[in-house]
Amino acid sequence: MKKGDVISNNNADYTLIKKIGEGGSGVVWEAQSTSYSYAIKFIDSSDKDKIERFNKELTFCKSTQNKYIISIIADGEFDGSRYYIMPLYPKTLRNVINEEKDTDILMKYILQLCNAVSFVHKHRAGVVHRDIKPENILIDKKQLVLADFGIAHFNDSSLTKKGDFLGNRHYSAPEQKIKNNIINVGKSADIYALGLIVNECFTKQNPAGSSFRIISDDYPLYNEFDILVSNMIKQNAAERFTIDIVISELKFIYGKIKQTNQKIKSRLLEDYYPQNIKKRTLNKIIQRASEDLLFAKIAFKSKSVEEFGKYNNNWHMNIGYTVDNFLFNLYMQEKLFEVCKRKFEYESEFNDNYTPLNLSNNEENKLIYQKMKKILAKYELKNGYERDFDLTGRIMKYFTSCCDYHCQEILKTVQSKHFLDEDLLGAPVLYIFISIKETIRENMDLLANIDLTKHVQINWDRTQNFDTNDDEPELFNRVYIDEVKKANEILEVFKKRWKICYNRIDDRMYSIKFRSFKQFDKFRKYALQLSKPYYIFEGDVLDIVNNYDYANGIVEIKMERIFDIPNTLARILHIRND
Repeated sequence: MKKGDVISNNNADYTLIKKIGEGGSGVVWEAQSTSYSYAIKFIDSSDKDKIERFNKELTFCKSTQNKYIISIIADGEFDGSRYYIMPLYPKTLRNVINEEKDTDILMKYILQLCNAVSFVHKHRAGVVHRDIKPENILIDKKQLVLADFGIAHFNDSSLTKKGDFLGNRHYSAPEQKIKNNIINVGKSADIYALGLIVNECFTKQNPAGSSFRIISDDYPLYNEFDILVSNMIKQNAAERFTIDIVISELKFIYGKIKQTNQKIKSRLLEDYYPQNIKKRTLNKIIQRASEDLLFAKIAFKSKSVEEFGKYNNNWHMNIGYTVDNFLFNLYMQEKLFEVCKRKFEYESEFNDNYTPLNLSNNEENKLIYQKMKKILAKYELKNGYERDFDLTGRIMKYFTSCCDYHCQEILKTVQSKHFLDEDLLGAPVLYIFISIKETIRENMDLLANIDLTKHVQINWDRTQNFDTNDDEPELFNRVYIDEVKKANEILEVFKKRWKICYNRIDDRMYSIKFRSFKQFDKFRKYALQLSKPYYIFEGDVLDIVNNYDYANGIVEIKMERIFDIPNTLARILHIRND
């Protein structure tokens, strides 16, 4: 067939306009009939297996009345090729992934896709699609359909051959890539592809290769989606979630986020806000602020101090926040506690003969004591919080246990203008939460059970000029981004030279896998031989190669992003020679 060919079917003429797709199961043309556009899929009629697959696909789609599955308008034969006609969809999910940032829209399409997969998996024909990818997911007017069942498996099919590879390698499950294993490819293979697509919808990164971005790196609120995806793409097919569990988890996680977000929005609207502010601007600020606070809340509970370091303190700086008296006073008490404790520990370690404050008959010492009490009175905890959180007794115990000149040093420190952290009263949200995470230690366990979003408000003096955050600093600290980029560059060299696979475990650690113990042992001997002249370097190499796991012919070692990869591995690969 060629451009301009006319296909007649059921008293309608379809003129071929242009080729719009081609794959192992056929070629697809755009066609025009009267004022409407259609898509026509052709199959070479000389290939018996392709014809049988075509007929299976045709029978399934024509008999299926489901809004999430592609519909067949007509079918026939033209110029020696079987064909069927279907509606022409202006977009694929690939277009949406590349263009769309609105999480509500993305979630709508993801759930529609899940409904399509659910229908397929529960169909009496025992269908497994086996080729779910963004290009096979068609979209028109907010409606999604799953298409291209050309390599799908049906219960009554005799087409599966032992040596067949069926699927797209970027979205194929591990069992699809094993030679002579196609008969063991089931519904869980579709779940694997679906998991990669869920990940890609948010990260905008094709999962091809040995590593891909996690969702929470781009949409921090959706950190639980990373857990869901990890259960959808497990190496062992039997351990993957079923489609019903996937749908339930997606709805629950997203619903919980929306519900919590709405509660924060309602609470923010109960606080003071300028009466002269435009409603549109107010809604925009409240929406952004509720998302900021929810993310900060999640990160505060789930991230360590070190992990927090990857975030940019000035993220979304067009909105300023302030903490209430409880949180500010607690924060300042923790700072005072740390200063006094550190001074006491220093004195105890290096001065066995020091004399604590004399509060019995030394007037100067009594005055020093009162000065500290006066400072502490500024940060008094009230409304019941003092029972669990108050540190004044412990602060004074450390303070009075120091000698008078060290107490004077403490007073000088805590009375300096730099000690009072007024930035907590008008700072970006992450600055506030990172500062709290770094400072509050003694009460952290108790604080973890408190909803901090209830103790943080919008500082409208810092926010009234809010317009847009599009040009604001990005979420991640540039240093962190550069570290990750550098680590991936080195690992790509490692992959090319030693034929390894790698993936990121978390913010700190990478997993490196060798295909055989022989391959790993060769690398180990090479690295150790290279490291012999350098004692420290040799120790670094040993730390890596002596800690390995071996299972099912695969060897795994782990490397840290910050040190092992840019230092030890880079030297082994001769990327750096210092």
